[in-house]
Amino acid sequence: MKKLFFTTGIIIVLVGAVMAVNYRFPTTDVKTEWPGKGSNNWEVSAYYEAGQNLTVYCVPPKNWSQGAWDIDDVVTTSHRHIWFEIVDPTGSITEFNTAWTETDPATGQRLPQGITRCYINVTIRGEGLNVPGQYPGFIGGTALLSGNYTARVYPEFEPPIDQETPPSALWLKKEYAVVVYPNTYLLPLGASVSVVGAIISVKAGTSKKKKIRKT
Repeated sequence: MKKLFFTTGIIIVLVGAVMAVNYRFPTTDVKTEWPGKGSNNWEVSAYYEAGQNLTVYCVPPKNWSQGAWDIDDVVTTSHRHIWFEIVDPTGSITEFNTAWTETDPATGQRLPQGITRCYINVTIRGEGLNVPGQYPGFIGGTALLSGNYTARVYPEFEPPIDQETPPSALWLKKEYAVVVYPNTYLLPLGASVSVVGAIISVKAGTSKKKKIRKT
């Protein structure tokens, strides 16, 4: 029994040590913020650190679907071209030519959600923004410089509409990776477990075997 308690104590010490060591293992978490929010305006600005991801979200007003539409070899459904610009801290501009439609390209039916972006092409690349590819799936990229970035809609549409009004909402999204240590609680817990195991082992090792008196 004495050996059993001693061995059990050693095992508990080892378990506690493993728990305490694992508290240092980091994980990477992606944080999301919305540092710039605007409504009924043509531009919005926010501060970005180099390496952070920038995405522009735009909610079009109803009148962006008014007037004539365009059809060409690239965007084969009826659409309207609207240009977005992102100005980096140096004043350099990255330009996106976007196309918006209210028609489903597959069915030709009108989209229930109204006018929707269906095409993005990077027409000008600035110095402070890294855009993934020529035809990205979003307006934005990765900030290469730390400072203020401004996203704006260029108020000249093609084909034009009678009254070009600003977006109902124009937001900037920020995403960046952070290193976190989610297991910090394991350090005090593991240390406590190891202490309990050590006490058990010490008591088992120092306890004296009871002598049985013969009568």
